[in-house]
Amino acid sequence: MQNAPDNTPNLIVPGARRFGAVYCDYEFSGITAPAVVVTFADNWNFVFWEKSCYIPWWDLGGVGFTYEFLETASAECRGCCEPMSDKQCRYSRVRILESSPARVVVHWRYALCDVDYKIAFDEWADEYFTFYPDGLGVRKLVGHIRGDSWHEVMEFILLNPMGKGPADTVDLGRAVTWLNFAGERSVVSWPDAVFADEIRTWPDAVARIGIKERPDPFVVISEQRGLFPGGIRHDPWETTSADTDGSVPPSYSHWPICEELSWTTVASEPQDFARNVTHTCLHSIRARQTPPVGQDSIWYFLIGVAAPEIPDERLLEIGQGWVAGGAAESADSRLVSQGYDHGQKAFVFALAQPLASGESISFTISPITGTTLVNPAVVVSGWGEAAAQVQVDGAGIGCILTGHRPTLPGADLIIWLEADLGAPLAVRLTRL
Repeated sequence: MQNAPDNTPNLIVPGARRFGAVYCDYEFSGITAPAVVVTFADNWNFVFWEKSCYIPWWDLGGVGFTYEFLETASAECRGCCEPMSDKQCRYSRVRILESSPARVVVHWRYALCDVDYKIAFDEWADEYFTFYPDGLGVRKLVGHIRGDSWHEVMEFILLNPMGKGPADTVDLGRAVTWLNFAGERSVVSWPDAVFADEIRTWPDAVARIGIKERPDPFVVISEQRGLFPGGIRHDPWETTSADTDGSVPPSYSHWPICEELSWTTVASEPQDFARNVTHTCLHSIRARQTPPVGQDSIWYFLIGVAAPEIPDERLLEIGQGWVAGGAAESADSRLVSQGYDHGQKAFVFALAQPLASGESISFTISPITGTTLVNPAVVVSGWGEAAAQVQVDGAGIGCILTGHRPTLPGADLIIWLEADLGAPLAVRLTRL
């Protein structure tokens, strides 16, 4: 067993050099407002911006992309019930839960309100975004469901800077590339976009978004292991929308920045794009079954951005490994395995008793047979604030980064491993 090298990780987005979360003033398309920003590189950030109602999005160098939010409708409300209607951020709040060299976690809470700030069914949502240094993250959506209505859980939306429209920002020939775990592939492209009906039957999928001259945002969705309760319902109204002539996907100017009490303002003329920051809709996804009323529903999504040269097969490998998860065990009675947590993209252990300085514990983590865990993480709860020496027994291990998550008793240890884990890996931790 050898000490792992301490070098710079080979990140998914080339050029990435700084990782962390900060609260700061942030500028987009010439407009500045407060934001929580997760930084990965000079140009690629994940942003919770006040002027976007704190709806988070990838800023890919002046062009944005968001996975959207939880949305519903009520006969007692006016228009859409969603955080996009919360123009004044009366209900939308964001906070940094963790920021260390190994991991960032941001919590976003919002109400499903209309433009008059009436909350549909008294419904709220909590979203937790857990990011690692390679740019991969998990969006965990907790919907506090109180109304017997449909619920949209994701929509692919681009933010166009002022003066630009979808013809300038969307790679129209490959606007959305759909991949399933069986290796099938389907591309939604404009003009005259067509959505292939067979995609509706896929229980697992990777969606890769084509943006001109920038990396591709992507998302992994799956009905396995309870990751998508209610089943996936594709609702690609954008491909037949009457809000466009069919040459490009539909665009709107009521979000972000706009403070008018409007929930749908079509942008189609040159002056619409010249005067406003606009958004372009590519695809929407709902739960196929109405979520149970009076309880919480939790949806999980693996998210990230990929450079154009990264093949589709690599994204499938990443997604399949995350969905499959893995196994963890320890022969040391002081360390209790709590399994693989998809919401953290991590193996979780609990330390039954504190270690003295210089003491060590060991464990093994393993992928599910036939899958590869790409850059796995480990959480050791109860570790404390002490540093840790990490030793691994396995080939192909790159950078190893550690951090801490503050807790009331002390702190938990976070470990990020740069590795394509295709076989069991033995790990030894020594308290320093």
